[in-house]
Amino acid sequence: MPPVIYNPLEEYQSTLKNLHQENTAKYRSAHGGDADSARNEIGGQIETVSRDIHVAMENYPDLAAHKEIADAMQQNMYLQREITAARELYNDTINEWNKDIFAWPTKKIVAAKNGYTTRIPFAASKEIKEKAKSVFF
Repeated sequence: MPPVIYNPLEEYQSTLKNLHQENTAKYRSAHGGDADSARNEIGGQIETVSRDIHVAMENYPDLAAHKEIADAMQQNMYLQREITAARELYNDTINEWNKDIFAWPTKKIVAAKNGYTTRIPFAASKEIKEKAKSVFF
C-alpha cells in the first residue's frame, strides 16, 4: 500500500467545492432565506477557509558551494579548449616543419648543413586519454 501524502490543496479545493454546492442549492431553493444574508454567510465561510490554509515554504540556504563547483567546471572546460588549441597549433607547425626540411633543393640543403631533423608531434598515450575521460569530481 503506497503511503498517504497529506495535500492541503486538495482539501481546500474539496471544501470550496462543497461550499459552492451547498450555497448554490440555498440560492436555488425557496427556503434559502434572504439573498444578502446568504451572500454574507458564504463570504464569511470563504474567508474562514482561506485563513485556514497554511502554505509551508522551505527556506533553502544559499548554496555557494554549487556555484564554486560550476565555476571550477567552467574553468576546466575553458582550459581543456585552450590546451586542445595549443596542441593542434603545435602539431600543425611540426607537420609543416617536417615537410619543409625535405623540400628540395634549398630547404633540404639548409636543413642538412645545419643538422635540422624532424620533430615528433604531440600524441597522448592511451593511459592519459583514459584518465582524461574519467570523472573529474
